[in-house]
Amino acid sequence: MSQLWMMVAVPFLAQAAPANPDLKYVKEQGFSIMKPVKNEEWGFKDKGFYQDSKAIIYHKVDTLTIEVLSFVQFDALTSGKVWDAKKQAEAELAKFTGNTQITINSKKEPHQARLPMAGAGNVNAWHVTVNYKAEDGKAMDARIWTFVGRESQNAYIVAMIGEDGMYKKHQKAADFIFSTLKIWKIPK
Repeated sequence: MSQLWMMVAVPFLAQAAPANPDLKYVKEQGFSIMKPVKNEEWGFKDKGFYQDSKAIIYHKVDTLTIEVLSFVQFDALTSGKVWDAKKQAEAELAKFTGNTQITINSKKEPHQARLPMAGAGNVNAWHVTVNYKAEDGKAMDARIWTFVGRESQNAYIVAMIGEDGMYKKHQKAADFIFSTLKIWKIPK
């Protein structure tokens, strides 16, 4: 009888276990990312710099966010073209350079680089960096990576945006966040 109880109770208890509040798993987009474990300075939110972000981790005191966007890279129904990570990096840079409400202090043209701490499976990505002055006068820093996930074959944009110097100030936590970005095979 006790074996029967275990066969019934164990699956029920496993389903009842609380979700990890430090983990954001976006199954339909094929990725997961964590905020620093048991660290109340960091949290998840719904809105960020990008309108279509699927996951946003932000520092609750300082201005620093890490956002992940994901979408199908091949859209045969509308364009018939495969998404191009380099062209997307160029488009991300153009969003800043074409914005008349900000002043560009420095920029780094698209180049190949990996995400910090081998995030997303150490995938080779296209990377741009822009240091700019926002309309309110704050010096800001944007670092953006574009790539195709090996496992999911989805297109990804990962952006870290914050006040100038915030990445260095919070580098240990930010690098931890990047290291936890995992790309998964999308379940059918």
